[in-house]
Amino acid sequence: MLITVDDLKRRFADYNAMYFGGVLAMPKFSLNNWNNGIIGKFRNGRDKNGTPCQPHIRIAKYAAFTDETLKEILIHEMIHYYVVFIDGYDGLFSHGFRFRRIVRRLRREYGLVIPMNAKHIPYKNEKKKANVRKK
Repeated sequence: MLITVDDLKRRFADYNAMYFGGVLAMPKFSLNNWNNGIIGKFRNGRDKNGTPCQPHIRIAKYAAFTDETLKEILIHEMIHYYVVFIDGYDGLFSHGFRFRRIVRRLRREYGLVIPMNAKHIPYKNEKKKANVRKK
């Protein structure tokens, strides 16, 4: 599946309206060349000096996404976004109770299953590398 930034923006707008009441502003999107087990990443919208800037969602362009797995990953990153900007929590526990509370709500209200990691998503043309540190 070929993913573009425009596709991510369209999906974000749809999911934001459907699952988050449209409260999230459009973030910056980029496709990254990761091949290290990271499939998606949310940056909280602060630069190196701590100055607020536009939130940023990055997606690995070499992941072998299906429509369903791309939806899972994008919504996963949107939950991080929600926790930081709507709940006002920018703490250390990225998959803590605030995150899990939203995951439970999405499952209860919409039947969505949002995984805590992306180990089930392979990279294109190869088996997914395990999240194992090299010695």
